Amino acid sequence: MRTKDEILKGEPSPLFLLKCKTDFKFFCEQCLGVTDFGGIHPFQLKWFDLANKHKRLVIEAPAGHSKSEVMGAMYPLWLMLIKKDMKILLVNKTLEQGRANLLARIKKYISNNELLMELFTPDDYKATWNMSEIKTKNGHWVKNVPYNPNIRGYRADLIICDEVDSYEDVNIFFEHVTSRLFPDGQMILISTPVGPTRLIGQLKERSKAGLIDKYYFERTTSLVDMEGRIPIIENQEDINQYIAIWPEMWSVKKLYEAWGEQGKANWTRNYMTLCLGEIDDAIFPIKNVINCYDYNRGFNEECFKDAMYFIGADFAISEGPRADFDAYIVVEKLNGQYIIKTIETHKGWQRPEKVNRLYELYQRYSNSMDVFLVVDESNMGTMVMNDLRNKGIPVIGQKFHSSARTLLLTTLASVFSGRGIIIPRDSSADDESIKYSELLKDQLIGFRRKGLDNNSGNRDTIESKAPHDDIAMALAMAINEAIQHEEMGVMPISG
Repeated sequence: MRTKDEILKGEPSPLFLLKCKTDFKFFCEQCLGVTDFGGIHPFQLKWFDLANKHKRLVIEAPAGHSKSEVMGAMYPLWLMLIKKDMKILLVNKTLEQGRANLLARIKKYISNNELLMELFTPDDYKATWNMSEIKTKNGHWVKNVPYNPNIRGYRADLIICDEVDSYEDVNIFFEHVTSRLFPDGQMILISTPVGPTRLIGQLKERSKAGLIDKYYFERTTSLVDMEGRIPIIENQEDINQYIAIWPEMWSVKKLYEAWGEQGKANWTRNYMTLCLGEIDDAIFPIKNVINCYDYNRGFNEECFKDAMYFIGADFAISEGPRADFDAYIVVEKLNGQYIIKTIETHKGWQRPEKVNRLYELYQRYSNSMDVFLVVDESNMGTMVMNDLRNKGIPVIGQKFHSSARTLLLTTLASVFSGRGIIIPRDSSADDESIKYSELLKDQLIGFRRKGLDNNSGNRDTIESKAPHDDIAMALAMAINEAIQHEEMGVMPISG
């Protein structure tokens, strides 16, 4: 433990603490003893300055540049020094990660520091402090929580999310994490980027579209030019032209060697915080999906007499919390463009409810061009088809074996690549278009090429990495049927 004498170095405690409260660099280096590799650097002080200006701060920083240490441990400790009665949540991908990271680091700084021990530790701290939370003498409560829906049981003045781009289900962040802040609370997101479809990419996309305006994005890179600007590095030899922001830890020489070990794409992501395009096995690149958004259009039930309508229905085939939903989607084909009119999902519906709702949708969009209803004929789907046909509704059955599923998705991907679909996303028109366009995007970008299907020649098989794929498959069925019809209506063939 560093003693008070070692920390204060003869300076009166009140004066020393005043310097700590007004000078973050002094606090880190003199109080916490962080002096290795040159201590606190300008790029790290910039993070601190931005945190004091913005209620929502997203820091993209290179691997190994102490982003979690500085902003996940030192910054909360500094706030705990200058404030009282704060509630702080430290969010990690897993609880185990948290035990090794943010809260563990905060506790280590305190336990190795006689001055901080006096300021923060209550008399019973050995019995009350544990791996998941601490309560300090001056009223602070710091809790380590894993990234899951259970976070909704807490509220906080400050939430720090570590390595946010590693979070796989981004909807947990939007639905649960953001709602945990007190009205004037602060949130800091820290990560080395993983890919454009992850949380930071989605926050940027929402910000660019004007859907959110609170977030400030700070991108830090290992190398800068003579003016401090971020360079574009195409070749390994270019590295030698630039300046390392942390030469004591990551010299130009070390960064040069890392390129040779990791390759261009990984190096650029890890040290220049830039993801070079999509991963090679993506079926639906996120840019193709985003390019189809219409921010001036919401869902609507308006029916045009010269349009054709296609309804895709994908039925849930299992039960439990991770079971798929029934997903129904209506696509309007007008002037060669496919427009999503509405999306809806239902859980736990029995067969009569499925039949009645699809019958209602069919009737709602019926016009002189007719309506084409395509349903998943596997499992309960066959019975739903028969019930609808008994009501006089012509239904097209869609098989879902591997090759048929692959064909559906590759056809849909081709339409997206040609910007042939319009996805409503106007938050002022309705909340549903935002909700379902987000779910659709999550499902689409979750599809990956897996390998060759021996039963279908050289065609790749496709697997989904997303929790659900029901909306995407309903859309794929509707679009696949739509492209088989010319603008003049053709009656569907039942069976």
